[in-house]
Formats: sequence, C-alpha cells, structure tokens
Amino acid sequence: TRIDGVAALAEAVPEATRGLISALGWLRPESLRGIVKSFLDDASPLRRMLGLAACSVHRVDPHSYLGRLLRDDAPIVRSRALRLVGELGRAELNQELREAVRDPDDTCRFWAAWSAGLIGERGPTIPILKQHAEGDGAFKWRALDLVLRIMPQPEAMAWLRSLNSDPKH
Repeated sequence: TRIDGVAALAEAVPEATRGLISALGWLRPESLRGIVKSFLDDASPLRRMLGLAACSVHRVDPHSYLGRLLRDDAPIVRSRALRLVGELGRAELNQELREAVRDPDDTCRFWAAWSAGLIGERGPTIPILKQHAEGDGAFKWRALDLVLRIMPQPEAMAWLRSLNSDPKH
C-alpha cells in the first residue's frame, strides 16, 4: 500500500521518480517480488518503468517481460527496458537492440546503442555514442565513457585529439 502511494505520488510529481527508484534499491529483493510483477503488468507506463528500474537496481532479470517491454508503446518503458538489456548482459536480445537504434525516440536510441556496446555490438553503436558524447545532452558523459572503451584505440585517440582541438569541448 505504501509503495502504491509513493508510485501515485511519482505519477503526479515526476521529479519524485528518481527518489522512488533509489528507495526501491534499499528494499530487499524478496520483499519486492509481487510488487515488481504487478508493476510490470500495470496499465501505467510509469509503473511499468518502475518495475524495470527495480529489476535494474537489484540486477534481477525479468525474463519474458523484458522482451515484451522492449516493444512497449511508451518510450519511458522502452528506454528503461533497453537499458536493462545492457545492464544484465542479455546478448540474445541483440537483434532487438539493432532495431531499437532506429527508434523514433532519442532516449531509446541512446540506451539501445549503450546496451549494444556493452554486449559487444559495434555497428551503428559507435556513431550514436559519439554523437551523444559530442553533444550537451544528458547522456554526454555516459556515452563518452563507453565509446572510448569500445572504439579501436587508434581511432579513439584520433577522435579525442579532434575533440581537444575544438574549443567547444
């Protein structure tokens, strides 16, 4: 009941969502089992995303839910599912990531590329991560961190030199 109340608050005040996700991390995974399952099945996109976020903070694989939520109508749910693929190292979902790098939502494209990079896919991953690293968006530093680790070293060094020569960076 309390978690439902806090979830309702997060639906009314989206700024509270990050705090709620952190709070879910403090709870024992056993105490969340039924709650997370109900969130993953909920009609509310925010609650489905919270279910995925709870799985993320506890590194619990939601198994078949993950595949279904990768195709969710709500970008907030798809992006969290795409992120979870990489966090869990679910390489068998590589094809879904390849498709998601063309998602109409920028956040979904980023998390698809990030997760693909973590599981070893390079194809369209590097250009997407470089684009975010060169920008000023929310994913700049996360993109920079990963792209430098997955690019071939000579290419990464040349790219860093070009960034260094640009006063914007």
